[in-house]
Amino acid sequence: MRTASSFTMACLLLLAGSGALSDGANAAEALPDLYLAPEDIAFHLYDERTESCYRGQLVVVEVTVHNAGPGNSSAASLSIYDGGTLLAELLAGQSMDGTGPYNYSVREYVWNTSALPEGEHEIRVEASDPAGDAHPADNVAVTSFTLVPPPELSIDLVQTSQSPPYASSISAQFRGEVRLDGCGNLTVQVGLSSRIDRYWSCNIDHTWLTFDGPGTRAFNISAQSYSSNPAGLPRLTVEAVASGEGYHASASISVNVSFAPRISVGLECDVPYKEVPPGGTVKYTISVVNRGSTTDSFDVEIQNREELEALGWNLTLNRTRVADLPPNGHGNITLTARVPEEWTLWKSAPVAVSLNGRSTSNGSFRQSFPIFIYVKGGNPVLAGALLAVLIAVVASLAVAGWVLGKRARRRRQASAAEAPPEEGVLGLPLKELGRK
Repeated sequence: MRTASSFTMACLLLLAGSGALSDGANAAEALPDLYLAPEDIAFHLYDERTESCYRGQLVVVEVTVHNAGPGNSSAASLSIYDGGTLLAELLAGQSMDGTGPYNYSVREYVWNTSALPEGEHEIRVEASDPAGDAHPADNVAVTSFTLVPPPELSIDLVQTSQSPPYASSISAQFRGEVRLDGCGNLTVQVGLSSRIDRYWSCNIDHTWLTFDGPGTRAFNISAQSYSSNPAGLPRLTVEAVASGEGYHASASISVNVSFAPRISVGLECDVPYKEVPPGGTVKYTISVVNRGSTTDSFDVEIQNREELEALGWNLTLNRTRVADLPPNGHGNITLTARVPEEWTLWKSAPVAVSLNGRSTSNGSFRQSFPIFIYVKGGNPVLAGALLAVLIAVVASLAVAGWVLGKRARRRRQASAAEAPPEEGVLGLPLKELGRK
């Protein structure tokens, strides 16, 4: 029984031993099954996924390695190629962690693109494990990455309008375009700035332009002069700059600011108010001033001549044109006015003689200036009538005074006759005492 029992136990132990050997052999045969796909290779620039960048930028290459087998991959390595050139080899224990059964791990490599040519690059990643791989054929993945040429900028600037010659200030408007080429589909920020010569100011409506690829962006500029008579043609300059990691591009353009010469005339008189008797003559010295920015000639006329001549006035100018006045130059004209013998307006209502100055280079610009004439004494007929009325009023007042005085004397006499005689000390009237 023990012997049999011992034999049975021995057989059981032998069978158990053979099973344990079989399990050890199966464990030794469990291999990892690494695999890669093109979508497992990603490129990041500033934490954003991208498929292109400028040469010289640092790109993070992110590789996701999968293990579809039961074996643990603790010593796997990655090799990254640009075409046939080895870029990096991520060894186990350095940049790579182990990838457990039926799991994955992510490995990163910082790629410096400074020494690479522009254009499309084929990026190939190979995964391997010295312990072996159940299916080594799917351990390779290929994708592409593009190094785009740096951006190129160009500017176009055209003047679209200018202020009219008779405006109170001189200004000009411009429209420009910035063109961007060679940046792929990357976002580029372009800064704009403008400057202009002294005594001018300029304002640009956009200081930053955003591009999401090649194309054009428009902007507008207005320029204005601080001086009413600017000298020469000012230069307007616009600059565009795009700068970033791996690139720097700039462009500039300068143009002349065209503007029409400012046309302006002033009529001045040192004493624009004078008095003259009916039938008298008065003279005014009119100064014609060129307030424009270029040499000009001016015609002067009496705007309401026909109206006043119809009333009997006689108005003359010693000349009607002042020629070739430089900026801020002046010339004199004499206005002679003769008042009618019989004038129908009183002194408080002056007569306005309206003068009109007109530029001969631009007839649309005119400047009016009034001259006022007061007529002394007014209308003699009206004055005589007023004098007669005044005499009549004085006579009436005199007669009224005489009548009132006579009536007052009569009232005093009547009052004296009715009063009783006054008595003296002796009981006699005062008159009797006086006689005694």
